[in-house]
Amino acid sequence: MSILFTIILLLFAVAVSSSIVKILPFNFPAPLLQIIIGAIIALPPFKIDIVLEPEVFLFIFLPPLLFTDGWRFPKKEFYYLKRPILALAIGLVFFTILLVGYFIHWLIPILSLPMAFALAAVLSPTDVVAVNAISGQGKIPSKLKLVLEGEALLNDATGLVAFKFALIAGVTGVFSLPNASAQFVLVALGGFIIGAFVAWFMCAVQHQLAKFSHDEPGIQVIVLLLIPFIAYQFANFVQVSGVLAAVGAGMAMTYSQNINKTSTASRLLSSSIWTMLEFVLNGLAFILLGLQLPKIWYKIYVSEIDSGVTSIWQLVLFVVAIYIAMLILRFLWVFVANRIKNQDFTTKPELPKIPVLLTATFAGVRGAITLAAIMAIPFIASTGAPFPNRELLIFIASGVILLSLIVSSIVLPRVVKHFVEHVTDPIHQEILYANKLLSEEAIEAIKQHQEKLNEFIQDETELEAINKVADNLIQIYERESNLTESEIDKTRLAVWAHSYEAQLHITAIKAERKLLDKLHLQHKISEPTFNQLLRDMDLRETLSESRQQRQFSEVPNHEN
Repeated sequence: MSILFTIILLLFAVAVSSSIVKILPFNFPAPLLQIIIGAIIALPPFKIDIVLEPEVFLFIFLPPLLFTDGWRFPKKEFYYLKRPILALAIGLVFFTILLVGYFIHWLIPILSLPMAFALAAVLSPTDVVAVNAISGQGKIPSKLKLVLEGEALLNDATGLVAFKFALIAGVTGVFSLPNASAQFVLVALGGFIIGAFVAWFMCAVQHQLAKFSHDEPGIQVIVLLLIPFIAYQFANFVQVSGVLAAVGAGMAMTYSQNINKTSTASRLLSSSIWTMLEFVLNGLAFILLGLQLPKIWYKIYVSEIDSGVTSIWQLVLFVVAIYIAMLILRFLWVFVANRIKNQDFTTKPELPKIPVLLTATFAGVRGAITLAAIMAIPFIASTGAPFPNRELLIFIASGVILLSLIVSSIVLPRVVKHFVEHVTDPIHQEILYANKLLSEEAIEAIKQHQEKLNEFIQDETELEAINKVADNLIQIYERESNLTESEIDKTRLAVWAHSYEAQLHITAIKAERKLLDKLHLQHKISEPTFNQLLRDMDLRETLSESRQQRQFSEVPNHEN
């Protein structure tokens, strides 16, 4: 089968799987469906067989996924929630590696202790995207969601760096805890600094290219797409953590773009492209796992390569036992950390304790990062011999990913139903607060500009027209500012009024688009005119839809 047809089929499978989960009457995790689809197309009549080069797989998937995680994570919230985030992302990761690693070695003696530690390390990263898909957007309280996002970002880095050290120790048989600890700090800090530097440097290059290209967004976006790959490769070249370089580059992007004043067109285009790229890479990773599972199953079960077991059910029991051990450890860690550090991961007023603990526990879903790392284990070790127990490691890690998705898709939707938000989401409160300040600043700027024009314009008709336009615009900004009134009823009324206004805008734009299509089909307007007007309508409709969705969620909820 040609490579072109294979790529088309895989991308189509990503689109179909994501569409199916949207229309299902119940929550079903897209990654699980994508694994199933991948396994199906690996069998006749499709029988797609892709030989994945581990280094290529790692380079294609890890840098962009880690980069987008780092870019989107709210930095200020990380500082305020650093205690619970670090407790989960660093403390829990190392306890998982230590305790679960020893448990795996005891359970599967054929795996050496370093290899058991490597397996525990690669199973440490969590996937908050999968958690949101399972539980539903907006169902998890905002503060708990931020903690889980921060954990997912940092444990990607800590888990994968530890995974790399454990793999090297497993192959060479050489390990020194003091040396490994010092080297871990060095490569982690060095990777993060290099990533931040690459982001700043590439944004500066992007800014200079924008000047020479008259602010052409396409050129700027190409430079932006290269950042995670350059940061990852450069960090590996100087022998520090490429994983943390990708994360550091992502976290530095907001500041780097502000310093270098990235254009609006470039930001809009790059945001769309990164959203699409993240969607495609996440889907492809799970479909490729599905493609590999039949081969891995065959090698372990039929040929008994690296397995040391004679029954597939024994392997399944290993997977279940390891998953349960990680689940118990996570529950105990969250419970104890809550008690010791007086961190309840909740917003005030306090949420029910059991739902919080269960959500934090079952939110430990394993996803694309674990998958990308485990699939990148080389076929041949540095010693020249086949990499020990490669298929067994991939099988167990894949099984834990599958089991975590299945169990969480059953448990999480039922747990999050117990959360009742009694106050407006803090993020939306901040939006209201910021809108007031922004509106006041905009009104002041309009008035100052209006005064300058009044000094130069002598014609009273023109002056009247200009003042009317300015007054209308000021009224719009004053309505935005009124959203921050403290009285609940007035706020609710203002929000619903703005939401209704947004709905009217959407209705009007749809009517415009219908007529525009008709004019285009009747050849009454040219193709360039049609495309320009259609683009303007799309931008206006996107803005109206965004405002409508935000304002619906800003309404305080007083229902039990």
